[in-house]
Amino acid sequence: MHRIVYLSSATGELDEHQLKELLLHSRRKNQARAITGLLLVSEGEILQVLEGEQSAVEQLYDIIAQDIRHTHLYKLADGPIPERAFPDWSMGFATAAPDTFVQLAGYRNLDNTGFLAVRPQSMDRPFFEVLREFAAVHTANA
Repeated sequence: MHRIVYLSSATGELDEHQLKELLLHSRRKNQARAITGLLLVSEGEILQVLEGEQSAVEQLYDIIAQDIRHTHLYKLADGPIPERAFPDWSMGFATAAPDTFVQLAGYRNLDNTGFLAVRPQSMDRPFFEVLREFAAVHTANA
């Protein structure tokens, strides 16, 4: 298993419709590649975790790096992992109305106090803290 975690900034405003389309498109593509992870989007800032076989994750990251919908791509982590921290593809949108996405598989509401309240045993502490900090900052600003 391999993990890449990156930060980026959206080049334009992502409205509710675009976020929903992104969720549905990403789920289809990532399922086909056996890639799981997490996508957090808030106020134009993006944090994404990609997990899967190394070649599949690296190929997807290369595609993402060429995507003109975001800029300032910065890799936070790139390396092997013992197991997936996110076995289900999950996306959280702090800027979107939660009731719009709550019925879509893979959606996680960042405003829910239980989200990332406890570190999964399979997730290393520094990685967990980065995710919690991003979620905390961006839900406080929403």
